[in-house]
Amino acid sequence: MAEEEEELPGIVSYDLKLYNRYRDRIRTIILCIKGYPASEAAFNAGSLGYNTTVVNMSDKDGKEKMIELWRDRKMVKFFKFVEEQGKKEGEKQGERKLLKKQIKSKFELEKLDEELNTLIDEADIEKIEEVAEIFYKLADIEKLKNHFK
Repeated sequence: MAEEEEELPGIVSYDLKLYNRYRDRIRTIILCIKGYPASEAAFNAGSLGYNTTVVNMSDKDGKEKMIELWRDRKMVKFFKFVEEQGKKEGEKQGERKLLKKQIKSKFELEKLDEELNTLIDEADIEKIEEVAEIFYKLADIEKLKNHFK
């Protein structure tokens, strides 16, 4: 155990560097092939505490475990990708909603007509941003619609 305790601070400094770079929670899992009596390697230095999860691999098929770990890693990457896409889609919807509000305000409308509403909903985000920059210069709704077509 003394040998592992000496190595733990090196892992801690590496994890701290990762945290400083990504500003996200870091979870360290230590894979042991010789066996390890504790399920956690940890220390408490007063205001600084550090915990890891130790997985004893001595009785496991290493190749099978690696396939499982890579599968889990791929799933995490997939979920992060989906989360990022959801955020981007939410931002796009927010931009569309804001543009619609600005148009209603400028032209003093209760609601947009169906054609303009559809044009905004179907436009890609670059077109929305382009129109958002120039719509205040346009004198009427028809000219605005023509920018989407």
